[in-house]
Amino acid sequence: MAETSDVARTMQSMIELDGGSLIFATSFGYFDPYMIEMANKYSQAEFRHCGGLWQDGCIPTTRAPISGISAWRNI
Repeated sequence: MAETSDVARTMQSMIELDGGSLIFATSFGYFDPYMIEMANKYSQAEFRHCGGLWQDGCIPTTRAPISGISAWRNI
């Protein structure tokens, strides 16, 4: 999927229509702003990014958990 607003719409659909509670963002371009935006909107969901971009204090505070995964472990 292209790194456009379609990313946010797809995450929104996964949460609202499919009842998703854990979102894995798999592209660097999905993280900022799309995943951060959705984490602020959907505090009941949990968000993970496999690119390791997340670090404490390096992203805006969100209402939902965001964490980075690098080599299948939390960083």
